[in-house]
Amino acid sequence: MRNLFFIFFYSGAIISQEAAEKGLYTILNFAPADYESQPQNFAIIQDRRGVIYTGNNGGLLEFDGTSWRLIETPDGVRVRSLCIDSSGTIYVGAVNDFGYLKPDPSGNLEYNSLIHTVIADNHYFGDVWKTCASPEGIYFQTYNYIFRWNGKELKTW
Repeated sequence: MRNLFFIFFYSGAIISQEAAEKGLYTILNFAPADYESQPQNFAIIQDRRGVIYTGNNGGLLEFDGTSWRLIETPDGVRVRSLCIDSSGTIYVGAVNDFGYLKPDPSGNLEYNSLIHTVIADNHYFGDVWKTCASPEGIYFQTYNYIFRWNGKELKTW
């Protein structure tokens, strides 16, 4: 009976701890006015440095934990999918376009399109809904085509 009393007595102290003391993550919400772009986002990834990239109806957004920056895409097309490969390169699937991010001379990442590698008959493929990295290359999936970029050439199915 005495042991049972101690179990009930001490269990109350354990249960009464504040949720904030449990190491829960802080959740931040951002309104379109905060990142100054469209309200609809489709994809999100984080690079090795902790920078977050978001595929948005207005292009590609970059968030370094303090400020937002728009990485321009051709004609401000919607970015639908993102992936990062084992070397840390970020690949982007957009509308009738896909490519990757590469540093400019000042070190800021900029979008580099791979549309020039697609034969002219296949240029209007619509949304790239899925972008995946694999040992064979980067796959870009649309409703009608699958493209694979191996760093040198593009294969289309």
